[in-house]
Amino acid sequence: MIKDELKTLEKYMKELEALRRYPRVKQERDSLAAEVAQLKKKAAALESEVSTKNEASSQLSKREAEISELASKLGGREGNHIAEKFRSEAP
Repeated sequence: MIKDELKTLEKYMKELEALRRYPRVKQERDSLAAEVAQLKKKAAALESEVSTKNEASSQLSKREAEISELASKLGGREGNHIAEKFRSEAP
């Protein structure tokens, strides 16, 4: 009987401690929620940037292939010189 009362008393003490800490925990939760929202926005912006850069890279690769093909059609040193010049000027 005393054992049960002690357990009940312990339970109430834990609940009171949780209630005492609630304002701080709630503030931390709200702060973290705001940080998560900011990080999600940043991640979306970075994903968009990566997508744009991947698209640009793909287009650049296609252009390089076209230039190499045209250079080979020109033949000889002149064609290779033009293709090499383009590659060296590419970002």
